Amino acid sequence: MQYASAPATLLLGFVCFDSAVLFLLQAVLPGVIPLVVPTAIMTVQLFLAIALLCYSALRAERKE
Repeated sequence: MQYASAPATLLLGFVCFDSAVLFLLQAVLPGVIPLVVPTAIMTVQLFLAIALLCYSALRAERKE
C-alpha cells in the first residue's frame, strides 16, 4: 500500500511546494497577482492531489 501511494504522496508534496512559490510571488508582486489567485490554484491542486492519493490507496487495497 505504501509503495502504491508513494507517487501520489510525492505529488502532494510538490503541490505544496508549488503553492509556497506562488504565495511568495504574490508577496513580492502584490499589485500584479492578487491573493485570490494563489489561494484558488492551491485549493484546486490540493483537492486533486488528495483525490489522487485516495484513489491510489483504494487501488492498492484492491490488488492485495
